[in-house]
Amino acid sequence: MRKIHLWKRFVCLALCLILGAGMVPAVSAAAEDTVDWSTLYTCGDPETENTRITVQAIDGADTLVLPSTVSPSAVTLYLDIPDSAVVVARGETGSTQLTNGGTLDLTALCGSGYTLTLQAVNGSETSEYRLNFLFSGNVSAMYLVSDDPANEGRTWVESSADKSNKATGSMVLQNADGTIVYDDALTQIKGRGNSTWQAEKKPYQIKLDSKTDLLQTGDKNNKSKTWVLLANYYDLALMRNTIALGLGSAMGMDANVQSTYVDLYYDGEYRGCYLLAEKVEVGSGRVNITDLEEANEDANPTIDDLADLPTATGTTANGATYTYCEGMSSPADITGGYLLEMDYTSRIGEEISYFLTTRGTYVVVKSPECAGKEEMDYIATLYQDYEDAIYNGGVNPTTGKAYTDYVDLKSTVHCYLINELSKNRDGFASSAYLYKEAGEDTMTMGPLWDYDLSLGGGGGSFNEKAEPEGLYTAWNGIAAALYKLGDFRAMVKAEYENNLYPLLKNIVLGDADAVSGNGALHSLTYYQALITATAACDRAIWNTELIWSDEVDDLRNYISVRAEYLKEAFSDWSADVYVPLSDFSDVAADAWYYQEVTSAARYGLMRGIGVGLFDPDGTAERSHVAQTIFNMSGEAPVDFQQKFSDVSRGDWFSDAVLWAAGEGIVMGYPEGTFRPGDAVSREDLVVLLYRYYGAPEVTTNNLSRFSDAGSISHYAVDAMEWAVTAGLIKGYGDTDLVQPQGTTNRAELAAILVRFYERFVTETA
Repeated sequence: MRKIHLWKRFVCLALCLILGAGMVPAVSAAAEDTVDWSTLYTCGDPETENTRITVQAIDGADTLVLPSTVSPSAVTLYLDIPDSAVVVARGETGSTQLTNGGTLDLTALCGSGYTLTLQAVNGSETSEYRLNFLFSGNVSAMYLVSDDPANEGRTWVESSADKSNKATGSMVLQNADGTIVYDDALTQIKGRGNSTWQAEKKPYQIKLDSKTDLLQTGDKNNKSKTWVLLANYYDLALMRNTIALGLGSAMGMDANVQSTYVDLYYDGEYRGCYLLAEKVEVGSGRVNITDLEEANEDANPTIDDLADLPTATGTTANGATYTYCEGMSSPADITGGYLLEMDYTSRIGEEISYFLTTRGTYVVVKSPECAGKEEMDYIATLYQDYEDAIYNGGVNPTTGKAYTDYVDLKSTVHCYLINELSKNRDGFASSAYLYKEAGEDTMTMGPLWDYDLSLGGGGGSFNEKAEPEGLYTAWNGIAAALYKLGDFRAMVKAEYENNLYPLLKNIVLGDADAVSGNGALHSLTYYQALITATAACDRAIWNTELIWSDEVDDLRNYISVRAEYLKEAFSDWSADVYVPLSDFSDVAADAWYYQEVTSAARYGLMRGIGVGLFDPDGTAERSHVAQTIFNMSGEAPVDFQQKFSDVSRGDWFSDAVLWAAGEGIVMGYPEGTFRPGDAVSREDLVVLLYRYYGAPEVTTNNLSRFSDAGSISHYAVDAMEWAVTAGLIKGYGDTDLVQPQGTTNRAELAAILVRFYERFVTETA
């Protein structure tokens, strides 16, 4: 039994009293001789401070959710009981007297239902309290305890939309067998994630007071202070990250993230099943490269915090634009290490150092977070050279180097295969990492990260489940360019057939004992048995309507079908034979707009929305139209100036909108906005093209044949007459209607743009 110092017992008791407030159902103030049920609690480990577990309402019933360390046959309850009162615990099969700190055998009292009625008798006064119990199993328990739970507890941390609320506290991590892994201070508890931070079940990042290998790998290099807790809220089977990350490790990827399941308690309240994982960061046991961030701090000893420096922008000789920290001195070696992340435009505002390639890809420099001008120019130039090589048949047109001189091919293939297998919607777009060591010429792709919305799954607000057939990542950006390269295709086929496919068939879809050679990957059957109990507890408070076993079956079916589909699909891939993908998977050859959409893409007027999709029925927005006209113009360079309050530097459409505004093609609104997301009507689309063409004089009268011509807005009459005469606009369907105020979808936009381009641009070229 561990010795607990008296002062720690006092602190623990005070903390328990604070945590009890607001975490159990409200009751009337207790008289001195009355049992106050709100004082009831238990501990995950009675011998360890800060493992207190409070009662919480689940589906209208007061419930204690207990970790793997607590057996139903030995549940210790703590309750303030006046000396004159007697409390009896009654279940379906027995009853016994309850004392403060006494242990109950629920299997004897309740059978299998685990519900008690507690009855307190004090003289003539009698009161009752009904209490349910849920039990986890097989996984560790983690207890986060805030230093100031009343003011800076979980609710305060979660109230910060930008995740800037950071608390301090302590943490206990206890294995299912009762072994204590960590029992010490936390210097930070904060939120993390992007879309997952918007969910009800929040993900967190914690920072330990001392480096510890929380995963108990036995490797001293895996000791670290910073760890993350993945909520897996959108993964209804709770296994997708585990499988994807395990596959990467089993395939031989370096710097792969390791993880384990835990039951999380935060300030005494059960919060569900989480995945305790390493953070993607530079360091031993993580991405083990030179720490350039540390070198930057050493090179700038007079600057307290580099993050406080102002930022500025620059442009590389090969055209990438970058944002850097002004006023920094560079260390002697700026060649590494760098940790990069491809990301979406909407998230760039949260970052300090990043660059934009000439093809519109944003890349964040995660480490060093604060990079100087020389560093940003160096790494942005390198990445732009890599991108230029990929899009030029695998050879950079300026340097003459092959793309494999810039990036490790096998790691790139492995990342592609896991993303293609999983149909990861962020594949090669976000949470897509690369790293580069100092003194080395090439970058390496990885580590893998963020697969809760993949492998056919979707939950919460992301409820679209992917079908197991069809290529997916091969359509997307860099992956689509890589597909055109023979050595990439050949290695994809070889690595799938010799590495990934056997792992899927023999391990993931194998029996309960199946495990990869390095122990990083087990079977679905193994994981299902491991987390059945904790999944039941999790589903008691999150996604309560679903049947978990059905979600696991869906996951198993997706992997089984997709494994065979990809085996067949990759069988034709070779270095010598290139079979072009069709332009868009959602544009059928017999659709009325097939030729128009195909031509719009070939002319460079419009692009898809990613992963091989065009979204023909999607609404055409003002930003889309501005961008397509800008594409047609030749995309002259634009110096950003804040003209509209809702068009910011870094928005994918900002150059197009500012150019079009400068040319008098688009106008803003009186309050100073552009409203880039507003839908475009047919008449407004025509007006923009009319202005772009120079607003020629109109002398015809072809609008009269449309019965709704009178509904055309006054400002659009000349433009609509011009468009009808030129054949850009025709009757809507088989009717005599022109529908000037009708919303334009993307297929209609493509059709009108192609007619304009072929009539007025190519004819005069």
